[in-house]
Amino acid sequence: MSNSASHQAPALPEILTPILALVDEDDGCGTLAAAARVNTVWFGCATGLLWKQISAPALGCVPAHRRQVYASKIEALVFTAEDGDLHEPFRDLDFVLLRELTLHTYREEPGKAALYHLRQYCNPRLDKFYFFGGELDQEFMSYLQNTCRDLTRLWIDLPGDNITADSLFDFVSGFNSLEEIHLKGGIDHLLSDKLLYHLARQPNLRELDIGGHLSATLLSDIAQKIPGAFPALGSLGATIQSACVPVITRTLEHVTCLDLTILDADLEAPTVLGSTPRLRKIKIRYDCGVEFTTRYLLALKSLQNLENLVIQLAAGPFDISNPDMPLFSDSDFQELVSGLSNLRCLELGVIADLSVESLYLLSASCPMLEELKLLSAFDLQTLLTKAGEEPIFPYLRRLEIIEIPEQLFKSIDDLIMTAANVFTQIEIHFPELETLSIGTGHPLAQMITEMFYESDDEEESEAGEEELAEN
Repeated sequence: MSNSASHQAPALPEILTPILALVDEDDGCGTLAAAARVNTVWFGCATGLLWKQISAPALGCVPAHRRQVYASKIEALVFTAEDGDLHEPFRDLDFVLLRELTLHTYREEPGKAALYHLRQYCNPRLDKFYFFGGELDQEFMSYLQNTCRDLTRLWIDLPGDNITADSLFDFVSGFNSLEEIHLKGGIDHLLSDKLLYHLARQPNLRELDIGGHLSATLLSDIAQKIPGAFPALGSLGATIQSACVPVITRTLEHVTCLDLTILDADLEAPTVLGSTPRLRKIKIRYDCGVEFTTRYLLALKSLQNLENLVIQLAAGPFDISNPDMPLFSDSDFQELVSGLSNLRCLELGVIADLSVESLYLLSASCPMLEELKLLSAFDLQTLLTKAGEEPIFPYLRRLEIIEIPEQLFKSIDDLIMTAANVFTQIEIHFPELETLSIGTGHPLAQMITEMFYESDDEEESEAGEEELAEN
């Protein structure tokens, strides 16, 4: 490259923007903020990255006469429940690049239609719309449908009282490009068989969370009347009777991810799922009384492709000291995890009586584990002390257990030294850990937890100071 070309390169947005994007990944916003002050070209490229995804209050803090400069760069915008008063000041702005809109608890002002406040966010580029509570109305839904023809992702929770089952059907069926649909809280009364039949014919629908409307009879009827129903569906979330589980695994041949709330224990759902080897992610929440036996869990041990396994019981944690409560033992646990080498998330909402050896086996069997939550009390200090030099869980980001054993200490200094030693070992053996919960029932657990989160705060503060010093 000639000298003149090499000097011109940093002035070309198509070259400068990817470079600054790499800087953003490594150094954060501080470096981009400095880059924005170099010249006009650098300002345009840097602010385009800084303002790509932003919260509504950040735009609200900009002087009104300059908001359009930044509004034209925003690709994802989030409004919380406290940001409702910002729609009016934003009504004349053009969000020409906006692709993702999130609204939490939206309600129009009395006497003014919702359309008046929200239409500025609707443009042909918008392809993701998330609505979490408030008052949707048919006028805005029609405007969104007619303007954003290429919407691919739609989430609606708690839509309010202004829409009907027919209007929801008309709204959803008006889009031909939807790939992900989540219709959950406070919306079951608006779901219909007609809507499910429509969705079953959609060639691009990959992810569906349909609340509590799905039944074994309805799904069987759809499978009979629509050959190859849900042809692209890979992920399903639903609140169902247990009898629906075998129908799901039999008729939805491409589904590999299940998020199911099960309302009864008439049928052993894990036993059915255990014979479905294609499954990669399983989340089951029992919203009923159920005696979760070891047979249930061990039925899942053959799912070698499993990456996420989450079992939750609506009854909540049991008293681990209760001698009558069936325990998930060392041998059971080891038998379960020994074949799940792809596991990245494990959450078992059943009481487990686990030794240090089981955690070592988990580390060896599931080396990619990122999240671990167990209703178990185990000796974290012994686990870390006996470990070698290599991290036990090199990728673990979340660890939650009931408690660690209580100890008596001769002095506060002894307590502090022990906690500091455990904390140091945590940093060595769980180097990526972001969330730690080991109970707060006694001083040692409390102090380890405090040290862990204080360390995170200090690291963030030091990083911020370094950015300020550089700039």
